[in-house]
Amino acid sequence: MLPQELDGVTLLVDVPLAGLQAGDVGTIVAITRADDGRLRYTIEIERPEGGTADGQLIDLDASQFGLD
Repeated sequence: MLPQELDGVTLLVDVPLAGLQAGDVGTIVAITRADDGRLRYTIEIERPEGGTADGQLIDLDASQFGLD
């Protein structure tokens, strides 16, 4: 089953440039197609304790997150 908008996700990899770590959670807010034809997922990151990444948007491919 392909990920859908509003699905909850957990990052499987660190994204150091964005200050994110594997285990951070978020929600898919948009799905687009990259120039190479692959699907890209815009994830809104949530952190229960808040912090600088709370509400941050990042584009990932499906191999970088797992569905909750």
